[in-house]
Amino acid sequence: MTSIKRPAPDLHDAAGDDRPVSSEVASLRESLTELRAVVGGLAPGRMGGERLPAAQAEIAAIRREADDGVSRILTSAEAILAVPDAGTGEAHTHAIAILEACGFHDLIGQRLKKVAEVLGTLEARLNTVAGCAGVVDAEEVETASERLYREQTIKGPALNGPEVLQSEIDLLFR
Repeated sequence: MTSIKRPAPDLHDAAGDDRPVSSEVASLRESLTELRAVVGGLAPGRMGGERLPAAQAEIAAIRREADDGVSRILTSAEAILAVPDAGTGEAHTHAIAILEACGFHDLIGQRLKKVAEVLGTLEARLNTVAGCAGVVDAEEVETASERLYREQTIKGPALNGPEVLQSEIDLLFR
């Protein structure tokens, strides 16, 4: 990836500079070309069109699944507390501890919401910069570690249902 080695020329201070305007324009053109290469290396089309939205969808799935899990835990703890003989015994104490421990759920939701908002802001800003600079995604080259991760990682749960068949999972344990 190309990195910008110098700051862009300050056009407001160009009057005190002895260089001709054409030199400043050439320098600015070179800086913009380098900027386009750097932003293009980020693959803003793929990042903003696929990767960041996919990350936001994963975060939303985490929140839904956490909500569902905590709801089931709370329902079970409340059922324990509703048992007539559980009023003051050990089961009652443990059920209360479970209810108190479920406070983590609110913190998780708040933090995931902040991460999702940052990703949304990043997506919007990246798309704005790419649009202003007229950037086209650079060709991405998969690194050896990315290829190894892709090849050796089970895709896991899909956002809208199981992506891996149970028969495929069973084969892993034979």
